[in-house]
Amino acid sequence: MPSASGDECDLKRANVQPPVSTTSLSFKRVKPAIWYAFISHEPALRRLIHRQNGAVWLLPDEPPGGLQLWAEVDVISQDEQRRWAREVAGKLGLGADPEINQAIAAQNWYREFPDRLKLKHPNGASDWNRLRSQRVQIHIEGWCDRSKVGPAMLFEEYRTSQGAAVRPRSAVTLRETLVAALGRMTTHELLTLTIPVKHVIAVLRPDLLDHGDLDD
Repeated sequence: MPSASGDECDLKRANVQPPVSTTSLSFKRVKPAIWYAFISHEPALRRLIHRQNGAVWLLPDEPPGGLQLWAEVDVISQDEQRRWAREVAGKLGLGADPEINQAIAAQNWYREFPDRLKLKHPNGASDWNRLRSQRVQIHIEGWCDRSKVGPAMLFEEYRTSQGAAVRPRSAVTLRETLVAALGRMTTHELLTLTIPVKHVIAVLRPDLLDHGDLDD
């Protein structure tokens, strides 16, 4: 039997799993309520997910239908998520940056860290979002397997980075997604977008437009 490599031995001694290959992981967008149930430390209450419809419930209130219909969420600790943040910072050469480390140590680190990272590195925010999303997805899929909960109801259908065909998202959901994305952009980034003049006029001088000019 071939002997394990030095890296594999180090991983076994540290009791951690090797990095997950991003090429083999099919990206799935976690539904918002599920996302916060697994990653948020507030409120400091135990959370349950319904085994049949994916609804989220906070204890200590007794859930409808009895506890047998619910599975307790294995919340990802803030310490674990901070380790992910340090991992990303290290890969970007920012592991020793005092401002980055201060942001990670902050109480609201989940806001301060990506904001600070965005200023320090052009790919910082996207690298963090990608790694965190992957780790949360892996955690949830493992929880589903252990808890005997169907994962399909916890994720939204989405396109893979390779453009594989999936169930198309509704126009309303797509519009909400685009609006949310615009809200995350800087003023400089927004100025690079092509916006129909009628929409600019509608904000500055709506009286100059005829009724119905802005109908979709």
